[in-house]
Amino acid sequence: MDTPPGVAGSMLRRIKMMNGRSHRYGRKMITLVLGLLFASGALRVTEAQAGGDWAQHRGFRFGIYASGSGINAEDPPAGGDPDQLFLEEDGGGMGFMVGYTFSRRFSLCLGVSSTRHDSSIENLEAYYATSMIEAHYQLLPRERIRPYLIGGLGGVGLAIDTKGYDSETRGGGMVLGVGMAWNLSEHLLLDTSLRLDIIEWDEVEFTRDLPSGQTVTLEDPVDEEKGGAGRVQCGFTWAF
Repeated sequence: MDTPPGVAGSMLRRIKMMNGRSHRYGRKMITLVLGLLFASGALRVTEAQAGGDWAQHRGFRFGIYASGSGINAEDPPAGGDPDQLFLEEDGGGMGFMVGYTFSRRFSLCLGVSSTRHDSSIENLEAYYATSMIEAHYQLLPRERIRPYLIGGLGGVGLAIDTKGYDSETRGGGMVLGVGMAWNLSEHLLLDTSLRLDIIEWDEVEFTRDLPSGQTVTLEDPVDEEKGGAGRVQCGFTWAF
């Protein structure tokens, strides 16, 4: 039985359309597969290159961290004045860092941090702040997980931001510490560090304004003789 010419022409047109769609679909699939293969190959090459030399060679770096601190605070005596100010030794807050890497082993950074410490007086908090210029020295620059040493100089302060109380506490400091950096990728690092702040308090004075209008000077809440604090930080560094 012969197929009418009109029907045959329609069938041929449909077959051509289907072939064209199949070819376009096939080209898209081939392009996608080749793109995935190229991307995976590039990643493998990058991984292989970075695997032998993870540390940043030169460039800027920025970090943000959760920070905890322990200060040498005076202990409250038994049966002491309930209105006297005493601080909790442990506190928590945030830290930031911006720096520049000069070589795979050496970088120079400006680090700032602030941690909050509760006190013996209700609704009164103190803030321990640091601002340090630090040198970081990488011990194993070619490894993905690298320990490093920290050393630097700067200033510290202890401030109270509560109505009726005023503080004027500051000092110079030196920081020593160790850290561990882990490259999650070429540019993103998980960074953990432990620091010891050696502080020389220049001036320590706390006052309180009484309801009667009188101002009294309180004993300073920090131990000037020990003059130190510990800090631990954990967060992320972006190297670019």
